[in-house]
Amino acid sequence: MNITEEVMDKIQHGYTDKDIALITGLDIKLIERARDYMRDNGLLTEYIDETPSIGEKIRALREAKGITRTKLSKRANVPFRTLTNWEHGLRVPTNVYQLKNIADVLETTID
Repeated sequence: MNITEEVMDKIQHGYTDKDIALITGLDIKLIERARDYMRDNGLLTEYIDETPSIGEKIRALREAKGITRTKLSKRANVPFRTLTNWEHGLRVPTNVYQLKNIADVLETTID
């Protein structure tokens, strides 16, 4: 298995598989296999990942502002199902323009 140093570094530093997929553009299944490979070969120390995913961050910001998923979806011009999938961790955002629209509505940045 060929695992890039970037992916290995992000795995070791506690990034979620979903966030690594978003950052690198790699398939999440490949990242899961890379994590398993690292664990099986003693290359990964266990950690507790308390870092919220992008979807969890969107949901927390949305709820803090008292905006429903429907309203955010409409205001940001992002399909409701897409937003729901992000918030539930079923998909990761890949369209930077959609993320920018959501950030604008939630009055934050995409950093």
